[in-house]
Amino acid sequence: MKITIERGKPEHKKDVVYQYEPHFNKERPMALDVLLQAQEREHPDLAYRYGCRNGLCGICTVDINGKPRLACRSKVKSGDQISALKTLPLLKDLVVKRDEVNRQLIGRLPMVKPVAVKQQQDHRPLQSLNRCIECYACLHRCPAHEKNPIQGPFKYGNPYSFLKIQRVLIDPSASANDKQRAINLARELGIEDYDAEKVPGCGLGINLKKEVILPLQQASVDLNS
Repeated sequence: MKITIERGKPEHKKDVVYQYEPHFNKERPMALDVLLQAQEREHPDLAYRYGCRNGLCGICTVDINGKPRLACRSKVKSGDQISALKTLPLLKDLVVKRDEVNRQLIGRLPMVKPVAVKQQQDHRPLQSLNRCIECYACLHRCPAHEKNPIQGPFKYGNPYSFLKIQRVLIDPSASANDKQRAINLARELGIEDYDAEKVPGCGLGINLKKEVILPLQQASVDLNS
C-alpha cells in the first residue's frame, strides 16, 4: 500500500511515497498507523502530532486528499495523500501552528465564572457545543477564514471562534456584561457579514449554522434594537 506524505517546511515542500506494510491481510490502516510506521522504519524525523488516539482531542488533524480528517480515526488506502492542514501556518511536515486561532480570543473572550443555576434548566444547547474537540476542520472552506493571511494574524473569525463566543451567550453563568462583550467580539471578527449559506460542516455533528452562526447573527441584531 503506497501512501504519499507531504513533507518539508513552507519554503520547501516535497512528496515522499511510503510503502505501508499491513499487519494483516486486507488491512485498512488509519492515517496515524501509517505515520507511526513511516517514522519507525524510514523517516525518523517525520514531524506530526497526536494525543488521545481515540478521536477526542483533535490534535492529530491532517488533510487527507485535501480534506481535514482526524488521523487516528480516518482509514486510508493506496494512492491517498496525507498533508498538513492548509488552513493554518505550516511549521514542518504535518505540524501546523495551532495557537494562531485562539490568539483571536485571548484577552477578548469573557471568562465566565461558574455560579449555581437551577437544575431544571435545559443545558442541552451548551452540552452540544461542548462536543467541540478543537480539531479546526471547520476552517476548511470557511468564507471568513479564507480572507485571513495564512501566516496570520487572523482578523476574521471562523466557526470555531464563533462557537466559543456562542458558548458564552448560552452559558447560564454568564453575566449581561459577559454576553455584551461576547457579541461585540463576534462583530469585530465579522459575524454580521458571515455568509450563513457557506458554513462548513462539523465531523462531530454540531450544526454550526443553526447552533452558532445564525444565533450569533441574531444576537448582534437584537443588541441594536
